[in-house]
Formats: sequence, structure tokens, C-alpha cells
Amino acid sequence: MEKKNIMSDKMETGVSVEGAVATGAETPVSTRKPVSAAPDTEVLVMKKRKRYTARYKLKILKESKSLPAGQIGALLRREGLYSSYLTNWERQRKNGELDGLSEQKRGRKEDPDKGVKKRIAELEKENARLKCQLKKSELIIDVQKKISQMWGIELESQKNDENQ
Repeated sequence: MEKKNIMSDKMETGVSVEGAVATGAETPVSTRKPVSAAPDTEVLVMKKRKRYTARYKLKILKESKSLPAGQIGALLRREGLYSSYLTNWERQRKNGELDGLSEQKRGRKEDPDKGVKKRIAELEKENARLKCQLKKSELIIDVQKKISQMWGIELESQKNDENQ
């Protein structure tokens, strides 16, 4: 075996081979590693968290109850679930969290008293309008009384009050 100059081999391949004894075979150029490889800067996309509907949870719970004990693992593998999901879903079912649930839209929930509050606001607005109209009517009646007194005219409403 022939010893090669270690320094010349280091310069060719870009890899330190101190203390190594090289044989007559050279490393092919295609398998050589570059001296300064740039780090991988690719950002990996995170997987989205799985969400299961209440209907799906109840279906899996029902199916797991109908299976013998040895077959539950096969169900979990087939569906890609963990056994802890079954225990959490069973607890949710016992607490009534899965009863009657349907897929709900996200965001603020609608105020159940919204219709009542809207009706109250409409009535208060109408009440204020009617009070303003009443004040105007009372002002007109007062002016009519004063004018009739100034001219000495008796109004029909005054005659009716005296007769009764």
C-alpha cells in the first residue's frame, strides 16, 4: 500500500483526513462533500390541528362500544386516532358536552334578547315622539283659550262643562 501526501488529499476533497492512510483509489468527484455547504433555510409548514365534529365523536364512541376489546385498536389505527381521544370523548359525552351539538359558526354568539331590546328601543322612540306631539297640541289649545278669552268668544267645550 502506498501512502499519499495527506495535505494534498485534504486540499482535493476538502475533508480532513489526518491520521488516515489513503490507498491508491481516489474519491470520485460526485461523492465529495462541498467545503462550505449553506445551511438548509427552508421553513417547514406545520400540520393543522385536527378537529372532530360531535357527530364523528359519537359515531366512533358507538362503534368502539360495539366492538370486542381486541378490535378497538384496529378501529383506532384505521381512523388514525389515539386511545386518549376515546377517554376524553367519553368524558365529554357523560358531561353532556356532545349532546345536541352541531357544527357551529365561529365568532360572537347572537344575543338572545336582541329582539326584545330592539322592540323596547322602538317603543321608547315612539313614546318620545308622542310626548313632543302632545306638548305641541297642549300649546295650541292654550293659545286658542287665550284668544277666545280676549275676543270674548265662548268655546263649545266650555259650554259643555257648564251644562254638566
